[in-house]
Amino acid sequence: LLAEGEQGVILARGGATNGYALYLIAGKPTLTLNIANRATTVSGTESILNRWATVSFSLRGNGELELVVDGKSVGRTKVSGLIPREPNDGLQIGADLNSPVDARAAEAKFKGKIERVRMYRGE
Repeated sequence: LLAEGEQGVILARGGATNGYALYLIAGKPTLTLNIANRATTVSGTESILNRWATVSFSLRGNGELELVVDGKSVGRTKVSGLIPREPNDGLQIGADLNSPVDARAAEAKFKGKIERVRMYRGE
């Protein structure tokens, strides 16, 4: 992706009860995961503004949540488990228009270019 704005949702699925959002705060990639109304957030420490970057995240069966930028881990934490059921809100690219995963994320739509989105299930 090529971010041209400091704030903005890259992608979101679900809401405050169960869901996740990948977004920018001050140009830094940030991920919030909500599991049964409990939010966990990990953030990168460097801005990715105005340059192409590959941003990914994973939630493993052991409860490890990891945020990766250009192949380098930039944030990692443990969560209480996995999302217990399918989120009500579908996947959105570039915005979080329904029930917001994180109020900070919902305030701005993504500005820039998103070249590719890939999702995998399973380890």
